[in-house]
Amino acid sequence: MQSHLRQYLKNLLVVFPEYVLRQKDKRTIERMGLKYYILQKMLSNKFRKTSPGAEVLEDLHERIDSIVRAKKPLNLTMPTGGYKKWQFDSAPEVDWAEFFHLRFMFEYLSPILAVYEPGVVLDYYSNAWLIKKISHYPQTDLDKYTQSFRQLIAEFEQSFPLNFKVRFNVVTEQKNERILLRRILRNRPLVEKEWKRLSKIEQKKRLAISSRNIRWDLLEKNEKLSKKTCDKIIYEGKIIHDSLLKGGWNKDLDYLFNDNKIGIIHRSTKQNFLHLATYHGSLVQFWVAKGIIMIDKDKIAPKVLSYNQYKNLKPALNKMHVNLTGLSNLNQVEVLQF
Repeated sequence: MQSHLRQYLKNLLVVFPEYVLRQKDKRTIERMGLKYYILQKMLSNKFRKTSPGAEVLEDLHERIDSIVRAKKPLNLTMPTGGYKKWQFDSAPEVDWAEFFHLRFMFEYLSPILAVYEPGVVLDYYSNAWLIKKISHYPQTDLDKYTQSFRQLIAEFEQSFPLNFKVRFNVVTEQKNERILLRRILRNRPLVEKEWKRLSKIEQKKRLAISSRNIRWDLLEKNEKLSKKTCDKIIYEGKIIHDSLLKGGWNKDLDYLFNDNKIGIIHRSTKQNFLHLATYHGSLVQFWVAKGIIMIDKDKIAPKVLSYNQYKNLKPALNKMHVNLTGLSNLNQVEVLQF
């Protein structure tokens, strides 16, 4: 089984998912046009998790129309945390969650690449500078994540069609993080005003979510912090995070929506974003997820799990060595065998 699994994973790496047009596809293009075909594929239920609202759908239609008329590549963008959740033993580098997610995106875009000659550019945007500020991740860990993600892309791109490109962009390579922080903190008075209007129950709920990813292992390495200090750290992180969401800090950056870029996201149907899965059957963001393999008899099924899902399954997982790439976390894979 080990050699069979390794071959399965190697095929995912070196064989790009080819899409063969069906008669139905050809009729759609002939009768409705290439723009409608592309829109239809981008809204595929196989990859999309929720239906876009009327505003998102209209915006998507306009962007696709403008791009196709200009004969430019479709540029899809995704904001990412730019880090690996520190509780995973694979941190701080990418693991099978990123591997399976990228393969999922290749499958999603393959029907478009097969017919649209200008092709597709898939851009990931890392806001790792923010996680350093609000959750106290060290810069060295963030750099390792960036390097490993870019290395994973390089491993995959050997099989890319000529009209496809994937990039992992770090926002602070465009603008100094101190400038970015100063910009988002302009929103702080408004955020704190809105915060005070929330009920104590809602505040407590949001702070609890915010605290989950803080590097307490580093902050309390030498001594345990007082409750007052911990509460201040959690509150500051939450306010800074929400200040970023108010916008206005990235208008002069190459980012998510300028130049007719099409934004995609995992967690919600925010305005203008398409809501896609991370992988088949998974909604969790890949940087806070772990990839494993499930084997039922001879059937192999990759899975992308949340931290809690992984923690519950971990006692039943066995490691198999596959030595697939130069990335340390892809030398072996955890397997649940039935």
